[in-house]
Amino acid sequence: MHEEIFALEENDTWVLTALPHHKTAIGCRWVYKIKHRADGSIERYKARLVAKGYTQMEGLDFIDTYSPVAKLTTVRLILALATMNNWHLKQLDVNNTFLHGILHEEYALDILTDTSLLGAKPVSTPIDYCTKLHKKSGTILPNPTPYHRLIGRLIYLTNTRPDISYCVQHLSQFVDSPTSAHQQEAFHIVRYLKNALGCGLFFSNNSHPQIKAFSDFDWAGCHDTRRSVTGFAVYLGSSLISWKSKKQATVSQSSSKVEYRALASTTCEI
Repeated sequence: MHEEIFALEENDTWVLTALPHHKTAIGCRWVYKIKHRADGSIERYKARLVAKGYTQMEGLDFIDTYSPVAKLTTVRLILALATMNNWHLKQLDVNNTFLHGILHEEYALDILTDTSLLGAKPVSTPIDYCTKLHKKSGTILPNPTPYHRLIGRLIYLTNTRPDISYCVQHLSQFVDSPTSAHQQEAFHIVRYLKNALGCGLFFSNNSHPQIKAFSDFDWAGCHDTRRSVTGFAVYLGSSLISWKSKKQATVSQSSSKVEYRALASTTCEI
C-alpha cells in the first residue's frame, strides 16, 4: 500500500484543489488481490487504490470520458513493424500500472487448474460444431458465478488467441442465464486449450508492410434473435494484428445486407 501511494505521488496522478460549488467529491477504495503461481503458491500481494467512478452522474459530474489506454491492435501493429524492421524493443514497467501481464500460456494453465480440467482429455477443435446452442439449451445453473468468471477469463485470452474468438463470443451471449449446456461448451474450449497451449501470434520478419483484410459472416447465425455474426481478420504482411467475431446489431432479411455490414465493419477497423 505504501508503494502504491508513493508511485501515485511520484507520477503526479492528482493535483490538490478546492472542491467546486455544488460538486460532490469522488471517494476511493483499496482493492486487494493475491497473485498465485502456476503451482498454487502465493507469488505476491497486490493493492490498488481506485476511484469510485460509479458515484458520478453523466451530465452533472462529467460530460465526456477518456481513458489513455492503447488499443491492443495498435500494440500488435507496432510489434509487427518492429519485427519487419528489426527494431530493438524495450519493455518498461511502472509500479502502479499493468504493463507486465502474465504470459497467456501460464494463464491458460491457470484456467485448466481452476476448472479442474488439467487431467481431462484434450480435444482438437475449440467448439463442438454439431451442437447448436440457444438460450434454453440444458438446465439453468444454480450458481452462475463460475460460468461468468470462466467466460471473462476466456475473453481476456482472446487477445492473443484468435482461434477461440468465435466460440467465446458465442458463449458470452448466454451470461445472463447460463445453463448446463453452455457450461459444457465452455469446458470444451478449456479442453481445446490443453491441446493447444503453445498456440498464439507469430510476427514474421520476412514480410512486406502491406495491409490485407478478410471478412466473413454467418447469416442468421443466432438461433434466439436470428441476427447474423460478423467476423474479420486484418493482417500486416503475414502478421495477424486485428480480428473480431461479433453479432450484428439488427436482423437482416438478405445475405447481401449481412455481407455489406460485415465489409463495413472490416473497413472501419482498417
